[in-house]
Amino acid sequence: QSTWEDECIHAYLAGLELETDDAAGLFTLMDKDRDGCIEVDDFVDACMELRGGARCLNVELLSTHVLQHYEQYNEVIRRLDALSGMLTAADSKLRVQACQSELPHL
Repeated sequence: QSTWEDECIHAYLAGLELETDDAAGLFTLMDKDRDGCIEVDDFVDACMELRGGARCLNVELLSTHVLQHYEQYNEVIRRLDALSGMLTAADSKLRVQACQSELPHL
């Protein structure tokens, strides 16, 4: 966090027409492998991609959030499909048991 307070970082980002208000979001975009570290090449690449001010940064942040929610949504759908399959199987089993209990015993 103290890195974002460094005047050199502020000057560099300003030179690239980037806002520093959302440093955490910017860091998240740059930390592609989510290990808490940003390689110099990744930093420079991300800064070059985000040139154009806050609008571009906001779009990138929004894209990242949408992707995260999409992945969570897919996980929920996968679990619901599994539950649906289990409920269908349980319903079928109960129907078979109900039919068997209605049959006369010979």
